[in-house]
Amino acid sequence: MHERRELDDVDRAILETLLGDSRTPYSEIAEEVDMSPPAVSDRVEKLKEDGVVQRFTVDVDRGMLQGGRQLFVEVEAEPGQATEVYRTLAEASEVDHVFRLVDGRVVAYADVSADDLTRWLAEAVDLDDVMGYDVSVVEEYSWTPGVGDVDFALDCVVCGNEVGGDGVTEEFDGDAKDFCCPSCLARYEEEYRERREKAD
Repeated sequence: MHERRELDDVDRAILETLLGDSRTPYSEIAEEVDMSPPAVSDRVEKLKEDGVVQRFTVDVDRGMLQGGRQLFVEVEAEPGQATEVYRTLAEASEVDHVFRLVDGRVVAYADVSADDLTRWLAEAVDLDDVMGYDVSVVEEYSWTPGVGDVDFALDCVVCGNEVGGDGVTEEFDGDAKDFCCPSCLARYEEEYRERREKAD
């Protein structure tokens, strides 16, 4: 178990650099933040442990590749099905970004042949979960994620309260869980132990 720490200016600078190019050498980042490369490496490892950095990836411009067209797909889910539609679209290989809105709509940016859209959507989601959908062809696209002046914004998996500076993170079966306090962690550990005993 490790205590949840607060992000500082060095963490934010490292994140901004990695968002710009995840392959930036630690030696280059170290010069920018006035630290040694091993210290930068330690910071990145802590950001990974805390779940802030999930993975390092490549931003591919699909418009430069032969294939489908970039589409903006807006799906109106049946009541209570938005989470399932969101989950299945997020798993589709053609989808770059997907958003679940509070009003039950799910919006995806995808690379799909316009001719195959209906077939693709039927394969990507259960159409019984969909009331309707609308599609627009994307003419231009820019994705520039940034960090800004942010800190951790996590919810406790037990009580749902925001996890602040006193929060803790613990791994269960390789999956990091966040808790607002040690008592919530203890409750989760007890429930986890009971579930494991029932499964055995």
